[in-house]
Amino acid sequence: MESARNMMTHLLLRGNFYAVKLYHGDLIIDDLIPLNPDNVNVVQLPDYTLQYQIYTGQGSLILGQSDVLHIRGLSKNGIVGESVISQARDVFGSALATQEYAGKFWSNDATPAGIIKVAKKLEKGEADRIRDIWNDDHAGTENAHKLHVLGDGASFEKIEMTAPVVSVNTEKGHFMAFIMPERFDINSIPKPSSGKVKIQLVEPRKLATIRFSGYMTQGDYEKNLELLRKTLGVRGISTEGEPLLMQYNDPWTPPFSRRNEIALQVNR
Repeated sequence: MESARNMMTHLLLRGNFYAVKLYHGDLIIDDLIPLNPDNVNVVQLPDYTLQYQIYTGQGSLILGQSDVLHIRGLSKNGIVGESVISQARDVFGSALATQEYAGKFWSNDATPAGIIKVAKKLEKGEADRIRDIWNDDHAGTENAHKLHVLGDGASFEKIEMTAPVVSVNTEKGHFMAFIMPERFDINSIPKPSSGKVKIQLVEPRKLATIRFSGYMTQGDYEKNLELLRKTLGVRGISTEGEPLLMQYNDPWTPPFSRRNEIALQVNR
């Protein structure tokens, strides 16, 4: 009875139940030793069998698929399960995020994302003044679809939202990057008015990625990054640089349809 409760608790909270099989000499299972799901990492080998790395207080132990009883909850990849409680938490988080996003969206309704081009060089403070005038005329639902007339040779150019949004943590801090549409190059891209924004041309590179859904949490990030590194390590693939977090969806997208990726640059 206690084992059944233990199994259900692990499946509900972590989406996986693991137990080490203890055999008699005649290969009959004599006992099952439950494991803490947080201490087990599952890696799929090149031959598609599973390998279980179990972390203990004295180090780690690696067992094969035949030595571990693994019962999964709902699973997207057939390797590890997902907690139904965590999924429910994500649904509530999605509703709250959508509510917050909707409030900000409607309070800034009809404010297009883009740039205002002018023919002359702006004096100090003029860019801020033009931006404030534009926002005053377009922000808020009462200004939806309001016509704006630009003078002095100024023109408005809309910039499409692109995906993914890339985040990276370095020794200098946390940075976020937006990928510009293909119609821009390093010369035609609008120059930022803030010194905190940098334009960088990223050369072609080879990335290894792991993809997962749901709303991003620190636990999800660390778990999937560790799984990616373990999988690459088993295959003898080395990497360089900091991991990249790439997110593709807006807050409206439900957790089960969201696309998140963690990428590591592979050495050539």
